[in-house]
Amino acid sequence: MGDVSRRSMLVAASGAVALGVPSMAAGAHAPVGQRPRVDHYTTGPNAELVRTITRVKKVPYKFTTLFSLKLPDLKTGDVVQAHSQFEVTNDLEFNVMIAHAMLVHRKETVVIHGDKPEGQHLSEFAGENVTPDMHHGFRTLAGSFAATTDGDAWLSVLIYSASDSTKPGDIVKVELGYGGLRAIVFRNAT
Repeated sequence: MGDVSRRSMLVAASGAVALGVPSMAAGAHAPVGQRPRVDHYTTGPNAELVRTITRVKKVPYKFTTLFSLKLPDLKTGDVVQAHSQFEVTNDLEFNVMIAHAMLVHRKETVVIHGDKPEGQHLSEFAGENVTPDMHHGFRTLAGSFAATTDGDAWLSVLIYSASDSTKPGDIVKVELGYGGLRAIVFRNAT
């Protein structure tokens, strides 16, 4: 091979950057034929863990796990992107607040009309009134996180409900088969 001037190398390198070729740090080697592993996890059909949620009149709210999904063998630095959707029906004659959050836990965590569990937030706690005129209300949640430790993790979707009504036994129906929980894990390529 002939001698290559420093100037021609700089011109070639800048042309590669202009064409969108990723730059590499000095001494780094490009992986040959290796692509990062991407895994997809999902709850199955009709994966809702409950069919109804009970309202409370005042705080403290009572939380219920709607979906739970295991993410096996995460490694530090893996990136998880999660998405969930669900639908509820308000057959009552008054507004009902429906609220939710998506969390990640180090072990499977399921609560039924209980206290708020510990966990890292993937989507924040938020709510909205489902009015009698709306009748059906659906929610879509999305979030992501980077694993900070090795091991399994569990995603959960929590729901809870409240209203000013004092009538005991009023419930909000969870529509079976109108939602789920999905996650994509971008595995670190080493």
